[in-house]
Amino acid sequence: MAKSKTLIAYSVYRSDAFLGLSTDARALYTHLCFECDGMGCIESSPASACRIVGVARDAYEELVSAGFVLELEQSGETVPVLAHHWVNNKRDSKNFCRGRWANLLAEKLVFQSSDNKRYAPRAAAPDGVPLDSILPLAAPSPDENKGAKGDGAGARSAHGPRRADEARDGDAFTPRTLSPDEAEGFGAYPYGKSGTIIAQGCPSCSGHISLTRIGEDGTEPYWLCAQGHRFPFDAL
Repeated sequence: MAKSKTLIAYSVYRSDAFLGLSTDARALYTHLCFECDGMGCIESSPASACRIVGVARDAYEELVSAGFVLELEQSGETVPVLAHHWVNNKRDSKNFCRGRWANLLAEKLVFQSSDNKRYAPRAAAPDGVPLDSILPLAAPSPDENKGAKGDGAGARSAHGPRRADEARDGDAFTPRTLSPDEAEGFGAYPYGKSGTIIAQGCPSCSGHISLTRIGEDGTEPYWLCAQGHRFPFDAL
């Protein structure tokens, strides 16, 4: 689930297109803004989101028909994307998360213009702006990660993914030492005297979830995301 969201942009929720939606569709859209990842891809299934909000599947189909949700296909899987994600949210380079589907979005979608950050299918907008010309979609190099959080941070990166370009799906990571209080704040429990936090999507949740390496607590090292998914030390 996305962690840094604004409210729905005024230009979106006061638009004739949005006001023309049914009450159920508007309620579902608001919920989906909190369900999406850092690129606007919807984490939960449409059926699950509809059940949570208490609306029929028709509300989701209405959002698709009205262009508020775009559907991309990859390997037989449908990936719903909020078309106005970057209209609703300002880009935050410091906390930017590529998410699981960044490469798919870069391939299939463009921005309508440099001033209009609404997603549009690449085939329907030949003059659109490529996503990677505005968003930092490329993973940083190992040298850029080394010591990114201060002296010694680079050395600890050996405890996580071996190199930035070998991380899962190329997701960037920035390791640093955590205090027990910080580890608890990230939902890393149990935790030891020290750990390493990685800004990378959880393989199970596929969301922007911080993983913490447990260390110095007498147990076999493992990774634990904020949602409780646990992975062997060499799994990532």
